[in-house]
Amino acid sequence: VSFYFLRIKESKMLFSVKDDEKLEVFTIYVKRTAELHGITACRSVYEDAINKLNADGSREMCIRYAELER
Repeated sequence: VSFYFLRIKESKMLFSVKDDEKLEVFTIYVKRTAELHGITACRSVYEDAINKLNADGSREMCIRYAELER
């Protein structure tokens, strides 16, 4: 239940965050998701980040996601 609540809050929060700060927000979101629900729960967060961030942010998240999957 808390994971879904966190996802709803994340979606609403991204509307109020400047584009240049979204990477940092997703980084915190990934970390918190890992702490609460484990690494496997982070996959959907990474996929959302890749889709919602600009090109540079998406590239950074792709690299982090690939490192996670090693």
